[in-house]
Amino acid sequence: MDLVWQTAQTTGLRSILGRQHGGIEDDHLPFADVGIPEVDIIDRNCGPNNSFHHTDKDTLDKVSPASMEEVGKLVLAVLPLIQERIAAI
Repeated sequence: MDLVWQTAQTTGLRSILGRQHGGIEDDHLPFADVGIPEVDIIDRNCGPNNSFHHTDKDTLDKVSPASMEEVGKLVLAVLPLIQERIAAI
C-alpha cells in the first residue's frame, strides 16, 4: 500500500485514492486469505451511493474511461517499484 500511495503522490494521482476504514468484503479476499499482498481498487462512484457495485447494474457501460486511464497510469507507474522491492527481498 505504501508504494501505491507514494506513487500516486509523485504522479499527481493522489486524488483518485481514498482510505476505506475497516475491511471491505470483496473479490480480493481469496488472495489475502492465502497470503498474497493485494490492493483493492474500487470505483466508489458506481451509481448513486455506489449502489451498483457488485450488482446486476455493475456493467461495462458504467465504467468511466477517464477513471480507467487514471488507474492504469497509477498501476503502470507502481509496478516497477513493486518489482524492485521484491528483488531486494
